[in-house]
Amino acid sequence: MIARAQVRSGDAVSPIEMQQQMRDALALLQRGDAAGAEAALGPVLGIAPHDPNVRHLSALIRRAQGDHFGALLDFDAALAAAPNAVRIHINRAALLAELGRHQEALAGLDAAAGLGVDDSALWRARGVALSHLERHAEATAAFDRVLALDPNDATLAPIVRAPCWRTAVSKRRSLTTTCC
Repeated sequence: MIARAQVRSGDAVSPIEMQQQMRDALALLQRGDAAGAEAALGPVLGIAPHDPNVRHLSALIRRAQGDHFGALLDFDAALAAAPNAVRIHINRAALLAELGRHQEALAGLDAAAGLGVDDSALWRARGVALSHLERHAEATAAFDRVLALDPNDATLAPIVRAPCWRTAVSKRRSLTTTCC
């Protein structure tokens, strides 16, 4: 990929150019190039440091780089600017869960669920958090909700169709492996 010209913080930049820079940064992050994504996003972060989408992407980049504290700061800044952004809540909760802070992750997911958005990723993350907290009946209900929203969910459908799936949830077995 040919790198786009970097945007300097003093330059006037159109929203279209900013969106392109963000798309470039996201594409680099998705390919595993967190350093390249950081370099692509840096100028945009300098121009629009309070934009929730910019801060969200910055948080994802920091998380990929292992900067968990910085990622949490960026997630919090993004949520301060856009408290109803369910994806930001979900990604923040995923980081907290990765750090073993399942109760905090669940609190964030509950806040997102309170927004009234039925999102299968939200309910999947909530089910995983509940499972880690050994609240198995609630985890099962959350996973049932995922399948009600998306019956072909690639991560749950093969597992929950197996006869022992509720036992697997109650025994805290991984949702990425088969349960039988």
